Amino acid sequence: MIISFQMWKIVLGLAISGFLLMFSVNYIGGYTAQQNDVLRTKIMNTFELACYNVYNTGNSMVFDDFSKLPFDVSLSVGAEHAIKVAGLGQRVLKVPVLFSIGDKMVFSRAEYDTGWWKFRYVVAMPETEIVLAPGNSPYASETVKGIVKALPDTTNFKNKVTYAVCNGNDIESACGKKPCEAQALLEELESGKALRGGKCTADLKKNQRLVTISMSCTEGTRGVCVEPYGPASGKARLYGTGTVFSYDDYADVAALIVGYEKKDAYGVAGESMYIHKNSEMAKELSLAAKIMARRYELLAGGLSGIAQRGQMDSDAEELGCVKLFQEMAASLDGLASEPLGSSEKAGETKKRMKEMGCDYD
Repeated sequence: MIISFQMWKIVLGLAISGFLLMFSVNYIGGYTAQQNDVLRTKIMNTFELACYNVYNTGNSMVFDDFSKLPFDVSLSVGAEHAIKVAGLGQRVLKVPVLFSIGDKMVFSRAEYDTGWWKFRYVVAMPETEIVLAPGNSPYASETVKGIVKALPDTTNFKNKVTYAVCNGNDIESACGKKPCEAQALLEELESGKALRGGKCTADLKKNQRLVTISMSCTEGTRGVCVEPYGPASGKARLYGTGTVFSYDDYADVAALIVGYEKKDAYGVAGESMYIHKNSEMAKELSLAAKIMARRYELLAGGLSGIAQRGQMDSDAEELGCVKLFQEMAASLDGLASEPLGSSEKAGETKKRMKEMGCDYD
C-alpha cells in the first residue's frame, strides 16, 4: 500500500513537471516570436525611413539590419503598390523604390532625365556581382554604360555592387581594377575600351546576376537579356516571365535586374519592379507636365503681351521664344494625358530653348 502511494506521488510529480515544462516552453516560444515581430517591425520602419532619406537627400548609404532576422519581403503591384512582409502585413511605398532584400545592402538614388524633368528613384539592393555577357553587339558598351548609371555606385562603401564579364564558362572582372565597381568600369568604357565576352554558360553564384546584351533576345535566355535601343525604344526579357519589356530609359532595365528572377506570391520580382517603376513615373510625370505646361503658357502670354504693347521689336529674339513656349506647352499637355508616351518631342524643344537662350529655369 505504501509502495503504491509512493508510485502514485512519483507519477503525479512527473505529470505536473511535464505540464509546467510544456507551459514554459510555449510561453517562451510565444514571447520570442512576439519579440521577433517587434524587431522585424522596427527594421522595416528603419528600411522605409532610409529609403525616404536617400530619395530626398541623394546621399547613398549601407544597410545591414536584414541580417538580424530572416525576412520574406515582396512587392504587390495591385491598386496600391505595397511592400508585403510575411507576418507583418503590408506597407504602402511613399517613394519609388526598386529593392531586393539581403543581409548587406546599399541604397542609392538614381534619376532619369527627360530633358525637361527628372524622375528620381531609390535602388536598394544587396551585395551583388552583375555578370555581363556583351556578345558581339556594336552597341554593347553604350548599353552597359546606361545600365551601370542606373544602378548604385558603391565606390568607397563597404557593401559592393561589382561587375564581371562572362565568356563561355569563364567569369572575370569587367575592368582592370578589383573589385570592378561602377566608377572604374565607366572610366574604362569612356576611354574607348571594349568589353570582351560572349554567350555565358558558367554556373552562377547566389550573389551573381546575369545581364546579356544581344541584338535578338529569346525567351530561354537566362537572367536579363537587353536589346539595344531601336528607332523608338529598346526591348528586354527576364527569364521566367515570357514577357517582352520595352524600355525608353535604363531605369526600366535596372528594375528587371534588381528584382531579377525571384518568384513570390505576386509573380516574378523583376516584373513587379518594372511595373512599379513605370506606374510611379507615369503619376509623377503627369503632374509635372500639367504644372510645367501652365508655366510655359504664362511665359508665352507674358512675352506676347510685351510685344503687343510695343515694348520690344516684333522681330526680337523673344518672339521666337514665345513660339517655343507654345510648342512646349502643347507637348506637355499631351504628356499630361498620356504620361507613358514619348517625352522626346518635349526634350528636343527644351534643347532648342537652351540654344536660343529661352531657358528661364
